[in-house]
Amino acid sequence: VLTVTPKAPPFDFSVTITPSTATVSIGDKASFSVIVNLVSGTPAAIFLTVSGLPSGLLYSFSPQSGSPSFSSNLLIDASAASSTGTYTFTVTAIGGGASKTAMATVVVREAADFTVSVSPGSASVKQGEKVSFNVAVNPVGGFDQVVTLTVSGLPSGASSTFSVTSGRPPFS
Repeated sequence: VLTVTPKAPPFDFSVTITPSTATVSIGDKASFSVIVNLVSGTPAAIFLTVSGLPSGLLYSFSPQSGSPSFSSNLLIDASAASSTGTYTFTVTAIGGGASKTAMATVVVREAADFTVSVSPGSASVKQGEKVSFNVAVNPVGGFDQVVTLTVSGLPSGASSTFSVTSGRPPFS
């Protein structure tokens, strides 16, 4: 009796990354999910790397290798980033004599903050009178928190009041 069995399919896998685009503020981190799926054959160890990121963006995988099918969390750290920009990078999965790639984009923006400006820069007022200043509060890098205004350093006997004491920038 001769039994003929089909030849085992060769090892093959796919790699995908989500989301396709993520935004991160300077000093913060962005997270991507890398999924490596077995397409055919006997699973082999796969190692993940990243290319195309500028020197100020660091990355780490958790885990960096595995046997398909598996998923890994890719963390891009913008703590050392010095400038904003849009960067397309490539995740490469290597193993079992094969190499596969997937691409994604990270948008680096200014750290979320706010600015305060006062005009005029100085003013004179006689004792018993009042003087007005305009205080403008503006967001930077998507800042969206409530800001509360206070005054310090006034001479004895002087007091202050605001028409608007707090709010989400922009306000004045």
